[in-house]
Amino acid sequence: MADYLGRDFVNATEVLDGNTYTQCTFTDCNIVYRGGEIPIIAGCRLERCRWIWEDSALRTIQFLKGIYSGMGLGGRQVVEDVLKEIRAPFPKGSV
Repeated sequence: MADYLGRDFVNATEVLDGNTYTQCTFTDCNIVYRGGEIPIIAGCRLERCRWIWEDSALRTIQFLKGIYSGMGLGGRQVVEDVLKEIRAPFPKGSV
C-alpha cells in the first residue's frame, strides 16, 4: 500500500486500510476505515475530520452495539472490557 510522510490532506476522502502515515495533517477530511489491513499512523494531526466506518469495520461496530443493547448488563460489560483494551497503551515497539 501507500506510504505518506509529511503530507497535508485537506478536504479529502482518505481510505486508511494498509497505508502508512507519518507526520501528516488531515484537515476537514473524511477518514475511511474498512476493516482491512491495519494502517500505521504516527505523529499525525487531525482537525475537524469525520470518521467513516465501512465494510468489516462497520459490521464490527454494529455487532458491538447489538451486544451492548441486547444482552443486558453482561453485554454492557463485554463492551466496557473492549473499551479498556482500546484505552491501554501499545507495548513499546509494537506500532
